[in-house]
Amino acid sequence: MEYLTTTNLDSVNTLSTSEAAFVGGFVGTMTIAALVFAALVIIGQWKVFEKAGEKGWKSLIPIYGQYILFKIAGAKVWFWVLLGATVLASIMMSANNLPIDWNATQAEIEAELNLVNWSNYIPFILGAVISCLASLVVEIVLAIKLAKAFGKGVSYVLGLIFIPEIVLLVLGFGKAKYDKKVQK
Repeated sequence: MEYLTTTNLDSVNTLSTSEAAFVGGFVGTMTIAALVFAALVIIGQWKVFEKAGEKGWKSLIPIYGQYILFKIAGAKVWFWVLLGATVLASIMMSANNLPIDWNATQAEIEAELNLVNWSNYIPFILGAVISCLASLVVEIVLAIKLAKAFGKGVSYVLGLIFIPEIVLLVLGFGKAKYDKKVQK
């Protein structure tokens, strides 16, 4: 059994002042960029909600905001498909948890992994695959329906799939008109 060992602090590598300044500047810059990006996402989605006749604040509530976005796109059924697939996948994935011994050494973990019958984890793997595929399909359907709801075509669909934050800003602040007939 291994006991706590001491470390000679003179041998510990530390950052120089210039290295620490660089790391701090980089982290600070990335944090500010992330906050600006998050603000733009919130503003874009808020404007899309308002253009569709919904209150903008609804976009701030995580699950409810997604439901309203699906409603705006005329895809409420797909919201429930996604939610159901996520719940099903979560149940399947939690059916067989991997046994973890937090105090095991690397050699013990490797030996145990070689003895594991991986076929016992098929529900976990299937749950992960179901979750990923359902999310992908529903995201594509949502992009298609949302683009149609604003009278836009394939380029907006691709934009909503790959760079939704920017396209939501364009939809929210652009001249696109929302077709209220989409909400059924």
